[in-house]
Amino acid sequence: MILRTSCYFEKTVVRFLAATSFALGFAVCANAQWTVVSLHPAGADYSRAYAIDDGQQVGVAGVGGNRACLWTGTAASWVNLHPGGAHSYGYGAGGFQQAGSVYVGDHYRAALWTGTASSGVDLTPTWGISSYCSDVDGSNQVGFSTFSGTGYLASLWSGTAASWVDLTPVGFSSAWAHAVDGNHQVGVTDLGGNYRASLWSGTAESWVDLTPPGSVQSQAFGVDGEHQVGYALGPGARACLWTGTAASLIDLHPFGTQYSYAQAVFGEKQVGFVVVGGIDHASLWSGTAASWVDLHALFATEFTSSRAY
Repeated sequence: MILRTSCYFEKTVVRFLAATSFALGFAVCANAQWTVVSLHPAGADYSRAYAIDDGQQVGVAGVGGNRACLWTGTAASWVNLHPGGAHSYGYGAGGFQQAGSVYVGDHYRAALWTGTASSGVDLTPTWGISSYCSDVDGSNQVGFSTFSGTGYLASLWSGTAASWVDLTPVGFSSAWAHAVDGNHQVGVTDLGGNYRASLWSGTAESWVDLTPPGSVQSQAFGVDGEHQVGYALGPGARACLWTGTAASLIDLHPFGTQYSYAQAVFGEKQVGFVVVGGIDHASLWSGTAASWVDLHALFATEFTSSRAY
């Protein structure tokens, strides 16, 4: 059996004989070393961590089914957020809130928690058939919703089902919002199977196409302030960093790797994964392809692949 284990990375900084740990290492300091912490709950069949913010990590663990999870830095801190239903998943963290989805009946329902299973709020819009929440920044949540006769509609909420805003641009068959930070949302729009990395500022009309010239397709997965990350195809998948326009693209693809994908950004750091010899390697960048750090090298040999979200 291959054990899929949730982890997060730390950069430990030693100054004046004192050690301070920064989750995900978003402080750039000298004399620093990256380490890895396993969040895998005891007895779980598998676990994955998808987001981190304010000292909290969220994801999913296999404990009698898929269960949305919250951690605060250790495996022992694990909190089961599952509110009922068949399955649940945690995908986003921000402002001491957690975002994800719960499978109830035959459909997924976008969910928002504040630290406990009983705190769950169903964000599915009125008349919505299904919904999915992928990220939260403490004030806003994003994901997608479906209605009778529609495809996926990129969705923005501010804490309640009634606050739902449709971000899908006119003319597109489907859209998904993957991440939110303040007034900005990122994701993907679909025009007949042609995926476009997308940036919004709270309305469908604010949509910006981030697809670089010459790329066949693209998607955006992370946003922080004025920075967005994702990938573009053409040829192959290449990790991308943008600052609001397609023309602002910085290609993060490391030399000698097959494919690369940027999944999240915070300040001057980006994380994701690259494919080397057919194997996924969790990866870190600091704004350039040359800055690439292979985080997979931190794992013991029994771990065969890794990704950073």
